[in-house]
Amino acid sequence: MRTLLFCLFVFLSFFINTTSYAKNCTDGKDFKGKEITAQSSSNLSKGLISAMTYDAKTELRVGDSGKAIQAYIDKGFLPQKPKLRADYVDYWVLNKPIDFMGHKLLLIEDEYMDQYVGCCVNTGVGISVEIKTALTKLKKFAKENKCSFKVYNQAEFNESLWVFNAADKLGKQKEKYVTVSCRYTLY
Repeated sequence: MRTLLFCLFVFLSFFINTTSYAKNCTDGKDFKGKEITAQSSSNLSKGLISAMTYDAKTELRVGDSGKAIQAYIDKGFLPQKPKLRADYVDYWVLNKPIDFMGHKLLLIEDEYMDQYVGCCVNTGVGISVEIKTALTKLKKFAKENKCSFKVYNQAEFNESLWVFNAADKLGKQKEKYVTVSCRYTLY
């Protein structure tokens, strides 16, 4: 009887620990229950930065936006499916805040052809952030990688996201926002 109770206790302990680890993973915590740090945020950003980086020799983006987005999904920062798809663009709205080059990442756009819906697909990835620090690094990155760079106030930002309805406004604070778009067509 003691052996059976002991085995049951060990099993339940293992089960409880495993489920709490899984919950931590979706709550922005690592498997030890520690908050995901700026360093691990930086590691997530690397894939997205790679997908936005332009290679002048091949005239293509270096990284894979799908893999970058999947990394955010795996850490619980993005849902399993995009918020919506309009024309050729998937719009991924962040579940919880995470840093991207010193700013609060709000939205990832991934443009690709799934099926033909008319002219014209402009493959690539874009991001929208709420400004938290100086824009020097982000602006330099956009210029070096042939990405568009646009600063918005709250009203302009929400208006620019015409695909979302009035209830889904991302710009909730009276802040400044930036959209960086790294598509195939060079800006």
